[in-house]
Amino acid sequence: LLSFEVQKAKDGNLQHIVGVVTNHAARQFFNVKLEFELTRKDGKTGDLATDTIRNLAPHASVTFKASVIGTAPVASAKLAKLEGEKE
Repeated sequence: LLSFEVQKAKDGNLQHIVGVVTNHAARQFFNVKLEFELTRKDGKTGDLATDTIRNLAPHASVTFKASVIGTAPVASAKLAKLEGEKE
């Protein structure tokens, strides 16, 4: 289960995709990669925001913060990839 939102820094133009990922499995995962496809307010697509969680324990939730490269405002983000290595 994954929930997230686009957040803009209080000062400047920095943006992040921030949310929580939960491991519902009984197994631990390592190097969990989250990749988001971005749509800019001008309609441009193709940009990505990524983050990696080194250790996602069984039945645990972890907060992530994927940095958005560039200053053009993000209109929406869509999860494109969520993968990790099993223990």
